[in-house]
Amino acid sequence: GPFYTGNPFGASFAILSPGTGAPGQGTCNSCHTTYANNSGTGVLTIDVGGSITQYVPGQTYTVTVTMTQAATTAIDFEVTNRDQSTSGIAVGTFIITDPQRTQRTNGNLGGNGVDYVEGTACGVDVISPGYNQWTFNWQAPLTATGNITFYVASVAANFNNQNTGDRTYSTTYVVSAASGINETSIKYDLKLFPSVTSGIFTIAFDDNSEKKIEIYKNKCKAL
Repeated sequence: GPFYTGNPFGASFAILSPGTGAPGQGTCNSCHTTYANNSGTGVLTIDVGGSITQYVPGQTYTVTVTMTQAATTAIDFEVTNRDQSTSGIAVGTFIITDPQRTQRTNGNLGGNGVDYVEGTACGVDVISPGYNQWTFNWQAPLTATGNITFYVASVAANFNNQNTGDRTYSTTYVVSAASGINETSIKYDLKLFPSVTSGIFTIAFDDNSEKKIEIYKNKCKAL
């Protein structure tokens, strides 16, 4: 979408209109057409939860978007996601953790929904020449769904107040619902101490815990 130095919604509002490459959307290259999308030397990445491939329903993960483009002082981004079985809405909940540099929007029209996350006017300023990064949280849906695709786009702008001469990039990131709870196999060294007179066996584990079992009439009863 268009990259502006200002907009009618106020200084905190965004620079991009929807252009993440999600179903039904183009990318930022739809407006910034000087160069083909992903044709420059820049690198756009998105990481969810430390490169997870599966999510646990209801768990919250940190999302990090990084964009590098040499000799650029203004870089913005936009993220959304879609359950691959549906195309209409974002899945889960986007949570802003750095309101000075990131914000939630509904298509960048001043809404307060959770369909998108993008940079604020301050968030467009690069952290260092040619480098910008943003973080926010994503809470996975409470009920497991199918594969979820995150769509991210970025504009590395020359800040000429036009949509010419800018580089655009887009990429995706896919996570799926965890198929089950991971189980950890624990092995113990066991010591068995029988008491002939009482009919009680004491089992000692190597973590210093104990369990007593009483033997009576060919049956076992844990104490």
